[in-house]
Amino acid sequence: MNLTNLFATPRMPHVRNKDVNMSRRHEDSSNLQMLNRQNVSEEGEFCRVTAEMERIRAERAAVIEDLRQMREDNHILLMMSSIETALRTGRRLSQAEFDFLKEHAPELYTKAREIERERDAYRRELENARSKEEVSRIHMRRAMQFATEAQMVMRSDKPQAEKLAAMESIFMRMVAIFDEHRNFVQSRRFMELPDECEFRSLYISIDLTENEIEDPVQFLNDLFVDWGDDK
Repeated sequence: MNLTNLFATPRMPHVRNKDVNMSRRHEDSSNLQMLNRQNVSEEGEFCRVTAEMERIRAERAAVIEDLRQMREDNHILLMMSSIETALRTGRRLSQAEFDFLKEHAPELYTKAREIERERDAYRRELENARSKEEVSRIHMRRAMQFATEAQMVMRSDKPQAEKLAAMESIFMRMVAIFDEHRNFVQSRRFMELPDECEFRSLYISIDLTENEIEDPVQFLNDLFVDWGDDK
């Protein structure tokens, strides 16, 4: 019998299994750590991508809002330009335009309403006229009124800015009245009015002897042409 074999340390199966188990646990722990690191990395990447998407959405929303505001501002500018042109040419404003002014330009809205009331009163005065000559006298009196007001403004000691504002107000009132007069004399009602005199071209009979403005309409035309050039 081989004594070496007899006294040799026997190989213990359970010791080998213990080493294997420890190796496996270490490998499992390493794999778990790697998996955890991978999960953390993926979560970080997900958060980064999410944050980038949110930033892009916010920038897009800001651009859309800027475009919306730009369209609204352009609409306001176009409407204001159209309304101011109407007031400077004597055109009547629509209800929508009055509503717009009431919301966006209250001071101009008040002025436009005053012009509208003055225009309506002038129209009623024309409709009550009994002859074509009376229509002309009504028109000349109103022209004289505007001419006198403008003359007083230009001779006043007011600052230039106040003079320009006052002259612009008179001008807008004047063109509204003149537009209303032009519409009326083109109407059937005016055509049906009788003449006071034999010659239909002789419509004007108003006493201007005590006024330095002999032709108020021409005076206003010349005045506002010069005023427009000076602005």
